[in-house]
Amino acid sequence: MRGNSTGVLIFSENTELALELLTVASPLADKLGKNLASVVIGNDTELAAKKHLSYGAHRIFTVSNPSLDYPYTEPYVDIILQIAQEEKPDLILVGATRNGSNLAASLGQKLGVVSATECLDLKLEDSNMIVERMYYGGRFVIRQQFKNKPWLATIPPSRFEAQPSKNASNGEILQLSVSPRSPKTKLLEVREREKGTVQIESADIIVSVGRGVREKEDIKIIQELAETIGGVIAGSRPVTEDLKWLPGDAQVGLSGKKVKPTLYVACGISGQIQHIVGMRDAKVVVAINTDPEAPIGEESDFFVVHDLYKFVPALTKAFKEALGS
Repeated sequence: MRGNSTGVLIFSENTELALELLTVASPLADKLGKNLASVVIGNDTELAAKKHLSYGAHRIFTVSNPSLDYPYTEPYVDIILQIAQEEKPDLILVGATRNGSNLAASLGQKLGVVSATECLDLKLEDSNMIVERMYYGGRFVIRQQFKNKPWLATIPPSRFEAQPSKNASNGEILQLSVSPRSPKTKLLEVREREKGTVQIESADIIVSVGRGVREKEDIKIIQELAETIGGVIAGSRPVTEDLKWLPGDAQVGLSGKKVKPTLYVACGISGQIQHIVGMRDAKVVVAINTDPEAPIGEESDFFVVHDLYKFVPALTKAFKEALGS
């Protein structure tokens, strides 16, 4: 019997990521023989709370307040800390968004426990929680065991596929009335960033562009290759964040998206570790670079040392001929 005790408590301000966390947490809560709980904060919490039930949550704590629509760290930490102190979960999972990572660090400090960040996997072995994480900029995967409870970990987006629960519970939605402290920052303005039309995290083929491309107009060479082979275009941080030649959500890397396509073609990307972290799960990596010593070569299955301005159009032409297009 589970009783009323909470085994796992999850939170993410990103609805889709929260469902991914519930999918990861459900079998862990089962092994603990305890409840799976979630936290929903914002102005309109009812719809998200009901969805959490269908993804395996037994208890959903909601805090509905218009002032909490933006995920300020301080009030969000206060809310989750209060719930954690009352529920005493064995494990707390937080979505590793930019806001979530800040929240987890603050929460860990207040609870007096460490936060295992960007976890790739979690396993319960002999009543011990074991996590797997990337180490040294993603070059190694390490296994770590928590010493103290509550175990606290963050999970990156798209690491796990959200799956509705086969045994969705008739759980309960609990509306909480709390008065969190005012944030130390004030929201002055929200500006929508340019967004791409494709979610690169779910793409099977990605053609990515780096600073080897000299002008924004030249990206059309890469775009044509991507379209020819049925892929989508992405970019490194300099192209998306510094030059803004591509939308911000097309960025692959440590501060961007982590992708795992069947085929990843890197055009003019040097291959610094910050980028490698985002694409190292690709099944096949093809890199095109004029520098035979570029770090991307060590991460590639096929490394073409050539001028992308000559090689990419030739490759596109060859694919068109082979595909009869």
